[in-house]
Amino acid sequence: MRGDCKYHLAKWGERTELTAGATDRPGTNVWYAWSVYHKDFRFVNDIAATHGQFKTVGGRAHQYAMFRMDANRGMVIAFDAFEGWSSSKVVIKKSHISNKWNDIRIHAKWSTGADGIFQVWVNGKLKVDRRGRNALNNEAILFRFGIYKSDTNRASNNHTQVVYYDEVMRGKTCKSVSQFMACPAGGGNTGTSSPTKPGAKPPKSSTDTVSIDDVDRPPFNDRFTGEIGYGLDKFSRVTVFNGNVFSFKNYHTFTAYKTKDKQGLLLGFSKNQKEDDSIIDPVGIGWLFKNTAFMVTQDNSLLGSKPNGVFDFKDPATTYIDLGYRKNILNKATLFADVIYAYGKSKQGEFVRIDNIHALGFESKLEYLANDKNKFVFGLDMPLHIEKGVSRFIVSQSGKPVPLNIDLVPAARESRWSLMHNYQLSGKSNIVTELNYTNDVDHRRGNDYLRLFTSYQGYF
Repeated sequence: MRGDCKYHLAKWGERTELTAGATDRPGTNVWYAWSVYHKDFRFVNDIAATHGQFKTVGGRAHQYAMFRMDANRGMVIAFDAFEGWSSSKVVIKKSHISNKWNDIRIHAKWSTGADGIFQVWVNGKLKVDRRGRNALNNEAILFRFGIYKSDTNRASNNHTQVVYYDEVMRGKTCKSVSQFMACPAGGGNTGTSSPTKPGAKPPKSSTDTVSIDDVDRPPFNDRFTGEIGYGLDKFSRVTVFNGNVFSFKNYHTFTAYKTKDKQGLLLGFSKNQKEDDSIIDPVGIGWLFKNTAFMVTQDNSLLGSKPNGVFDFKDPATTYIDLGYRKNILNKATLFADVIYAYGKSKQGEFVRIDNIHALGFESKLEYLANDKNKFVFGLDMPLHIEKGVSRFIVSQSGKPVPLNIDLVPAARESRWSLMHNYQLSGKSNIVTELNYTNDVDHRRGNDYLRLFTSYQGYF
């Protein structure tokens, strides 16, 4: 959003801000926290862009606490409605701004009287401890974060600024918002799964464990080294957050050797081929027991991933096992159900050790022939999902080597629901209508997909 509907900012202002949602009023005792990352940051001369602010909603919009970017000092806080710019204080030095994660925590007891409190911690250190009046009236107070530049006509070098915000939190207690620093008087942190960053206190235990969901997004930098961060991103896209790691649906299966009726040796060949027509996936082998089939195959990857960069695990291998069941019901319907299990293992590399990975999946469909013209197919698939697995690194924390475990189990599980209707118009034409809904695509929570389509098929 550019400009402002009020005064000269419509012409000489730039604003891209979000609000934290909830508001507070004098009389409330509240804690706030957020992490901020300034990517390749360049300061704007002659003006101080606002990158966070507490101000009132409605009325005159009083500016109580403003986090501004001073080209000479770094990030400063100014209490505009009270002491003003002349009493602003540095909370992050200029040299500590660019390409670093900085964790900020606020304790505010909003008050129109002398009992007000406004404290600021940055990376575990108390930077501001202001006491006294910090509200002018009973108007609601809102936290806004983002980039807000006014009077850009005065700037001699109005650069584009890129800022990442993460873990924006609000709570009634210090523990409810303190993921990256200890609370006063030894309160400790929340114990939630988040990456430990330089400057934070060492964990009480000898090993720090984080969830793959918490670290699956750039920028990484101080959260890990760049090598670990981007290596993890590439690895997780293939092995963890991927609803198409492997499926025996992609195999042509036939009975190679029959011993009895509906019993015999099964062979499976992948439908996926390279441009030179060579097969990508390995050959599957199994056995058919009337209505039940068993098939197994193995490849030299770790659920699709090969050693790369900091993920230098050695000799990877994954075994895929499928147990399938087929049942004809009254010559009207056929039930298909498959359980898939994957077991991945590798040897330790120089930088990373990955524990044995266990993954499970489920595929099913019910085909129902209503009459000569109408066929219905109901489907439910839950693709391979890691149930157990950890990658282990040694990282530097507060100057000391600390084992870092990344739990590779994603919090969400993809599920695919489908309904298909095939209407036979004639012997050479039919109409197919299909409804597909996928919940948590690629095991990412809240990533849903819905599709409805109709097609006409004719044969000549």
